[in-house]
Amino acid sequence: MTGPITHIYVDEAPGQTRVAFICGKPTGALDAYAVTPDSIYEIWHRRWDMPTLLGSVHLARIEQVFSAQNRATARLYDDTSVSVRLRAKDRPKPGDVRPITITAAPREDKAWQAILGARLVSRYGILLPGSSGVFRSKRFSSSDLGDAMESMIKAVLPHDFGFIIRGAASALALDAMEDSVKALLHAWQTGTQVTSDQIHAARSPHVIHDAGTLAEQIARYAPDAALIKPTDPAASQHLAETLDEVIDNALQARVPLPQGGCLWCQRTHALWAIDLDSAGYTNPKAGDMMQSLAMVAIPEIIRQIRIRAMGGALLVDMPRLGNKSGKAILEQFEDALADDLHPPEILGFTRGGLLEMRVPYGEQSLADIMSDRVAQTALAGLRLASHRIASSPVPAEIELAVSAPVSKWLSDKGAPACAALDRPLRLVVLSDLAPDAPAYIMN
Repeated sequence: MTGPITHIYVDEAPGQTRVAFICGKPTGALDAYAVTPDSIYEIWHRRWDMPTLLGSVHLARIEQVFSAQNRATARLYDDTSVSVRLRAKDRPKPGDVRPITITAAPREDKAWQAILGARLVSRYGILLPGSSGVFRSKRFSSSDLGDAMESMIKAVLPHDFGFIIRGAASALALDAMEDSVKALLHAWQTGTQVTSDQIHAARSPHVIHDAGTLAEQIARYAPDAALIKPTDPAASQHLAETLDEVIDNALQARVPLPQGGCLWCQRTHALWAIDLDSAGYTNPKAGDMMQSLAMVAIPEIIRQIRIRAMGGALLVDMPRLGNKSGKAILEQFEDALADDLHPPEILGFTRGGLLEMRVPYGEQSLADIMSDRVAQTALAGLRLASHRIASSPVPAEIELAVSAPVSKWLSDKGAPACAALDRPLRLVVLSDLAPDAPAYIMN
């Protein structure tokens, strides 16, 4: 399922917060039990012991420049290494202190990724502190409204700010867009540690803007979505279990399709590959069954890209299609991506018939997040403990059965999370449990 994000569920538990973005019915009340696995479009994972830098803005010192690769390396104030993507007009030199914005999490032993320049991103626009001018993205439809928006934004922006109007703003009324621009300005001005007119005068690495709280980041990412607030502990546990189900399914290579057939999603070091398998697909009403299968699969392909947090080169092996059908598939992908906040760049079909895309890097991939099995088992145990505390009767002390490695993690990196529980947590170490065996409540 794809479409606008209509609802958000925030699963808060000691040690980790998970944010589910849901494509459901139009914005409004949504019963917790009505959230199905296939309606969850994207998940953010925020661990206490691994703070994210995504969206934060820094003054960083340029170390090396690799012009042939359009890359530079830089250091933040705390010595964190960053890989900076360069555009043709960028001309940094080693030793320069330049503003950068973190755009992607580390992956496969690579550093955080960034671009030059300060920016604060929302669904409808990108604020450019320390710049000037108002621009339209390629996805913004050309219209008289666009001219009016540009004039309005120029009137609202201070002299040392620029702005990019994103494609989603095409559906906004002028006054709603003005509110969005002012909200971005307010978010920047309340969270900034270096004012926009000081950015280019600074000479030492520093945090400019920390991207705001998680709630503020969610509001910028999906400003029109309604927050799901479960009314009882059982509903909260149902939603948490639904998230677990989505994650477990997304760690499998095979993804069944509703009407038969399946997707195979696999990653190599160089790229992601998705194979559309027609085995088991039958639709007697379809004149061209292969094109029909491809059309049915497109929403699930896009959902898997988001759920798994794919990034980089992506090849999709579609059924063999003629030129006319292939064009229809490309148009369908474009239509399905109309509401995507980070749309892949569709490059077309290769000579071998594979659909080629390039997906912007962003969140850490699901596979990488879940690869630390001991930590994830410990965090799941803490979620169990929090659900137990929310249920009646509440024991004076929570007894959690764990393996020795999980106990060690909870006593070290997870100690602040354990302390955040409003009941004492007693770890019962069972020697016969595998290192990543699920923890369970004993009382």
